Amino acid sequence: MSFPAESMAGRAVDRGGVPLENAMRTRTSTWLASALVAGSLGLLSAGVADAAAFRVGFDPQFSTTGSFANLGFKGSGTLTLDSGCLAVTGETIVGTGTCLNAVFTSLTLELYNFTDGPGTILETLTYAPPSQPISGGIVSQIVTIAPGDLVGLDTGFFGPLFATAITGGTSPAPLPSGADISLRFVSNFQSYPSFSVAPDVVLQICNTDTDEPVCATSTPGLATVTFSAIPEPATGLLALTALGALGWVRRRRSRG
Repeated sequence: MSFPAESMAGRAVDRGGVPLENAMRTRTSTWLASALVAGSLGLLSAGVADAAAFRVGFDPQFSTTGSFANLGFKGSGTLTLDSGCLAVTGETIVGTGTCLNAVFTSLTLELYNFTDGPGTILETLTYAPPSQPISGGIVSQIVTIAPGDLVGLDTGFFGPLFATAITGGTSPAPLPSGADISLRFVSNFQSYPSFSVAPDVVLQICNTDTDEPVCATSTPGLATVTFSAIPEPATGLLALTALGALGWVRRRRSRG
């Protein structure tokens, strides 16, 4: 059995000549940092498993002919959903199994003169946070091409919201008179005979100036819809904490 050597000052030292109390303090700090790394990574994994968020963008022309052929619209929103909604390939119905929640926490629509381009926004409508009846804007289906890879969704109509007439810029007027505007997302998902999806945004414009509203619907297939995963703030903070602690551990170990 070996015992710590004694220094001239009577303090215990280890075999390398380092005071024993300092060595024990270093080992304790290293252990705590290692535990912090493990704990952060564990929480990181748990956070990813609980929920996910995506940035959804779109930018179509309303139609190529008709009264609203010169109306361009684009928009973006944040979709938050349970990770169970992304667990399988194909279509998942929201409200079933481990996919219980899927909601837009933000959703805006910007209207512009299509000929002049989207550089000048003429009107902005905000659909979420909710400004429509509670029954509107329901996310009903989620479509993934692989687990975690969102490529489409289906919703009810968001809105309607009233938009004033848009007559500025190059003629013809994009929106000749005020109207109620609603929008919804369509995945156009098919599983047979093969997997296919064509995400789209449908805009519905209804003229409320008449006794019987006259509605026009945007031409299908003109929208470009994109989905980009958003790291959660807490997830990023945990990742930075874990990386910082891991770097500290390595530096302590390299010093002996």
